[in-house]
Amino acid sequence: MLTLTIFLAIGTSLYILFQLMVQPSERLLFVEASEDAALSARRTDKELYLKAIRDIDFEYASDKINEEDYNKLKNMYSLKAFEAMEKIEKLEKAKKLSNIKKTKRKRK
Repeated sequence: MLTLTIFLAIGTSLYILFQLMVQPSERLLFVEASEDAALSARRTDKELYLKAIRDIDFEYASDKINEEDYNKLKNMYSLKAFEAMEKIEKLEKAKKLSNIKKTKRKRK
């Protein structure tokens, strides 16, 4: 347990030092990359949830799952897909806003 605590403390310290040493313009690159990664991950999630819904529909139509399970699964994956779509929308809006701010900074 002590080894884990020491490892986490060293790792956190190195991360903070690295962040302090990175120039602001380089920090923006990290933020952009993480925003793009988050957006990509949510798009993948959405596609997986929509595929799960299609699979559930097929399983139900093939009489492989009963109506109760079908409704539970379909509702669960529909909610997850909706949440992923909401998150994608928020991330896309944030990215557009970030691009507008960058454009304004370049003009100055």
